[in-house]
Amino acid sequence: MKTNLLLLSTLSFALCDSTFGQGSLAPSAAPAPTMKTLEQVEPRTPLDAAHTPGDGSNLFIITNSGSYYLVTNITATSAKSGIRILADSVTIDLNGFSLDGGGVGSVGIIMPTFLPHHQNITIRNGSIRNWSSHGVDVSFSRNFLIEKILVSGCGGSGINSAENSVIRDCFAYSNAVTTFAAAGIVANTGTVVAHCVADSNGNGNTNSFGIATGSGCTVTHCSASQNNSVNGGGISAGFYSTVIDCAAGFNSGSNGVGIVVGNGSSVIRCTASGNAGVSGAGIAASQRGLIESCTATDNGGDGIRANAECFILSNNCGNNGGPAIHTTGQRNRIDNNNVTFNPGGGIKVDSTLSFIVRNSVTGNSGNNYIIAAGNNDAQRLGGGTAFSSTDPWANFSF
Repeated sequence: MKTNLLLLSTLSFALCDSTFGQGSLAPSAAPAPTMKTLEQVEPRTPLDAAHTPGDGSNLFIITNSGSYYLVTNITATSAKSGIRILADSVTIDLNGFSLDGGGVGSVGIIMPTFLPHHQNITIRNGSIRNWSSHGVDVSFSRNFLIEKILVSGCGGSGINSAENSVIRDCFAYSNAVTTFAAAGIVANTGTVVAHCVADSNGNGNTNSFGIATGSGCTVTHCSASQNNSVNGGGISAGFYSTVIDCAAGFNSGSNGVGIVVGNGSSVIRCTASGNAGVSGAGIAASQRGLIESCTATDNGGDGIRANAECFILSNNCGNNGGPAIHTTGQRNRIDNNNVTFNPGGGIKVDSTLSFIVRNSVTGNSGNNYIIAAGNNDAQRLGGGTAFSSTDPWANFSF
C-alpha cells in the first residue's frame, strides 16, 4: 500500500509540474550563418585581368598590399612585362603555374626603379621562363623572400633580387643568354642565398655567373655548375661575404673560376673542381680572406689563388693545371694544406712576408714549393718511413 501511495504522489507532482510555463518560443535573434564565406575559403586575390588589370606595358599590376595567386598558366604574346608590383607587403603565389614570356615578354615579375622602393614582398611556388630580359627583377627594393621558383630561358638574369632578402630552394637554368654581366641568380647587399641550384647560365658571354652577390651576403648549400662565361663562372660573392658548404664544378670560360670572393670574405667547406678556365682558378680570393677546408681539384688554372693578407688553411688541392695554391700579394698564411700532382707546381708564393707552414706537398711537376725570397717558410722535410723533427711547423715535400 505504501508503494502505491508513493507512485501516486510522484505522478501527481509530474502532472502538476507540466502545467507550468516553458518560456518564450520566439528566438532572440536570427540564426548565425554556419557556412564559410568565399573570402574565408580563399582569402586571396586572383592574378587576372578582372582583379589586377594591366596596362600597355604590363599584363597585371598589383597596387594594394595583400596576397595574390595565379589560377592558370600565363603566356605573354607581346613585349609586356608579366606582373608589376606597386605596393608594400605583397605575397605572390604562382600556385604551381608558369609565368611564361613566350620569348617576347620583357620581365616576368618587376618592380619600379623609382622611389618609393617597396618592401616586405614574397614570391613563391612556380615557374618563370622565356622572358627576353630578367625573369624576376626586384633589385630596387628590399626585404624579399623568394622561394621555390624555377626560372629558365631568360635573356637577362633569372632572379635579380632585392637587398636584405632571402632566396632559397630556387633553380636557375640557362639564363643570361643575351645580357652582359647577368647571372642565374643575382643577390643584392645583405642577402642570404640557400639551397639553390644554378646550372648552364651564361651562354658564352662575358662576366656571367651561376650565382652572383653584392657585399655582406651569405651563400650556403648551393650548387653552381656548367655555367659558361669568358670571365665568369660558378659563384661570385662581394666584399665581406661568406660562401659555405657549396659546390662549383665544370664551369667554363678561358678566365673563369669556380668560386671568387671579394675583400674580407670567407670560403669554407666548399668544392671547386673541373672548372675549365686556364687563366682562372678553382677558388679565388682578394684581400683579407679565409679559404678553409675546401677541395680544389682538376681545374684548368690554379687550384686556389689569393692576393694579400689571406689565410689558406686545411685545403686539399690536386691535379690543377696551374699551381695548387698561388698567392700574388704579401702577408698570407698558408697552413696545413695537402697538395698533390699539380702540373703547374705545388705552392707558389710570388710576393714577400708570407708564412708557409705544416703543408704536405708531393708529386708536382713544376716543383713542390716555388717560394720567392723574403718569406717565412718552415723547413721542408722529405718523406720516409722513419722521419723525425723537433719543428712542429715543418712543411713536407716528397
